Amino acid sequence: MFSRRRVVALVLSAVAAATVGYGLDGSARAASPSPGTASDPTFTRASAPAVAGYWMLGADGHVFGFGNAAKLGEALGAVPGRVDLVATPSSAGYWVLTESGGVYPFGDAKFFGAPSPPAGGDRFVSLAATPDGGGYWIFSAQGRVVPFGNAVSYGDMSAVPLRGRILDSVATPSGRGYWMVGSDGGIFSFGDARFFGSMGDKHLNKPVMSMVPDPDGTGYWLVASDGGIFAFQAPFYGSMGRIPLNRPVSAMVGGTGGYLMVGEDGGIFSFGSVPFFGSLGATPPPSPIVAVAVTGQPGTVLQPATTATTTPPATTPPTTDDVVDGTTSTTKKPKPTTTTTRGEGVWYANCQEAWQQGVSNIEEGDPGYREALDGDHDGVACEA
Repeated sequence: MFSRRRVVALVLSAVAAATVGYGLDGSARAASPSPGTASDPTFTRASAPAVAGYWMLGADGHVFGFGNAAKLGEALGAVPGRVDLVATPSSAGYWVLTESGGVYPFGDAKFFGAPSPPAGGDRFVSLAATPDGGGYWIFSAQGRVVPFGNAVSYGDMSAVPLRGRILDSVATPSGRGYWMVGSDGGIFSFGDARFFGSMGDKHLNKPVMSMVPDPDGTGYWLVASDGGIFAFQAPFYGSMGRIPLNRPVSAMVGGTGGYLMVGEDGGIFSFGSVPFFGSLGATPPPSPIVAVAVTGQPGTVLQPATTATTTPPATTPPTTDDVVDGTTSTTKKPKPTTTTTRGEGVWYANCQEAWQQGVSNIEEGDPGYREALDGDHDGVACEA
């Protein structure tokens, strides 16, 4: 799920320079609003819950649930154009975003508005929710940011020429800032989002597709379309950068002690302690998978949707320290170690890797078994 590009210096007006600071690699850091003002909402920082399931979103609007992630509804369309699915803080709902700016809420997700259709060849690419679920930001490929509900704008890149279009965005744990990542690996930080480095000044084999902040609040990961991982002040748990993929990686999401990436064919690749609950890799959907979102543990009991389609309400207006597995890492935090009861050196990053080696139904105590591969916790991992 990775790709990287080179970055050139940005020439900005004095007005823009007064509000946004730019790193030497072309990444942006925006000034935070003064505390105590209307643009400084107070949010409680939440810790990342253990992953108990995940949803995948197809470009045609189909939603696929695994683990405790129940399908709560779908935003189906004859023309593919769905681009993002974001879970609510309770994990009892989600929003689906279309490239034209349509927002479809399901479960306990609330509709706070949607932007006007983009112009000039732009398209919307991602949605990020505020920590309490009371609002969200919608981001475009040209770096435009549109807030709704209690989300506050901290600036955007719409007036700045970009080397690579924006592909993903993430809000900070406090809700007082956000990051945007470009296909060239450039990172643009706004509000209280801290800049830990980027791939903007490096040559990339494939474009960067997504970024995920480390749940501890320090650092983040970038993933390219070839499955390569770039870790900045965050632990490296592994990547797919040297393993041939049937389809490119399209998205990534983080969890306690690891991360999970998804391919366009619905293949799931989990690393660290993020469990594997199943995938679509053996039976790819007709439209490519474009997004993945995780549910918390134990979370609210989710009920299946009674209707398959919903119409939304009317709208209202880096210096490299280490190279691991071909992946650049600036982290100083130790990489967690994973062991098995009788592993004898056998370790699988995920079930796809085990299956590719002809291994399945790994029982607890056998070489290669670990809890992260045993999604239903029945003592048997990577069940065929």
